[in-house]
Amino acid sequence: RTRRQKHLSSGINAEYGGPILPVLQYEDLNTVVKDLRAKEKPLVTYLFSNNAKHIDLIKKRISSGTLNINDTLMHMMVHTLPFGGVGNSGIGAYHGKATFDTFSHAKSVLHRPIEMESVNNLRYPPYDAEWKQNLMY
Repeated sequence: RTRRQKHLSSGINAEYGGPILPVLQYEDLNTVVKDLRAKEKPLVTYLFSNNAKHIDLIKKRISSGTLNINDTLMHMMVHTLPFGGVGNSGIGAYHGKATFDTFSHAKSVLHRPIEMESVNNLRYPPYDAEWKQNLMY
């Protein structure tokens, strides 16, 4: 990295919540992967590239809440794409159905009819001597 990149990267340790989008240019994509993986997982990773191998590498190696390739805002217009963080950048997701799912709880229900409960007496203690004898054989 150049001296300028080192200086800029020192200010990128904080999460930005405003109109600031730091743009860094690298000569080696493996350096980018190494640098990003050494930090907390970002809310969004932006990649501008037409190189299919570079795109695939970032998809597979970088964990973030959202990955935007060649765009910065369109993911917010697609309501089927959830938006949310990973790790320190947030938990859960919102946007469209993902918002409903985040604030909902899927309740598990097991409903068994009791009509045949006498058949299930083998399941429940206390066990009498005859039952224990049959169990042994």
